[in-house]
Amino acid sequence: MTRTVYIQALDQFPIDKPGVDALLGFKQMGVATKFYETIDQVPLHPSVLVVGFADDVRYWLMAMGIPMPGSITLPKQLHYYAGRAIQQTTLEQALIQTEYPYFIKPTLHKLFEARIIEQTSDLIDIVNTVPLSIEALTSIPVTFTSEYRGFIIEGKLVGLKHYKGNLCLFPSCEIINRAIRDFTEQPLAFSIDFGLDSLGRTLLVECNDFWSLDSFGLDPKLYAEGLLLRWNEILKGAA
Repeated sequence: MTRTVYIQALDQFPIDKPGVDALLGFKQMGVATKFYETIDQVPLHPSVLVVGFADDVRYWLMAMGIPMPGSITLPKQLHYYAGRAIQQTTLEQALIQTEYPYFIKPTLHKLFEARIIEQTSDLIDIVNTVPLSIEALTSIPVTFTSEYRGFIIEGKLVGLKHYKGNLCLFPSCEIINRAIRDFTEQPLAFSIDFGLDSLGRTLLVECNDFWSLDSFGLDPKLYAEGLLLRWNEILKGAA
């Protein structure tokens, strides 16, 4: 099926850097692109691919009756690489947790901002905006001195980009590639973030699905290829 890519824009220009990279990459691939400013301007048709904020993509998939992909934030297959215990919980359960501090993040992509919780009041702005039943992951806080994002397409590491901390402190590619091999339930395209902790250990930070992923400076054509592969996989699974 021939796809048309709708890129979120303002005044006929992509609204952010990932949009610019997507535009460049899809043009290199010969894929048609159009701009949209509000998600209701995007046609509800299976030939469409949406590049925009996560909420826009979620809205479009729901309007199409396409189930949201399952979370791959911290896959059970990769818990070993996190170097810390990971608990699956809900916001309601987190509110009654008594051991502080702890780190919390949503299982659903970008539903709320991940953070360290030092007291119950740190959760108030979250519970005021999302249901208490929302699933989340908690763990003890880890201090990362450097963080890198790996981009994986069809099981291969195609890019590794620094995004936080000391760029001169580099994680072990051997460990990263081992984790990629161990993640046997991986989608066709996703990212895997690794960092160095204060002890110099290479630890998993998180994974992210490619359906709504920041480019972080990845080669535009590779970025577009990852988006196209993952969207084809999601829409094929929903057919």
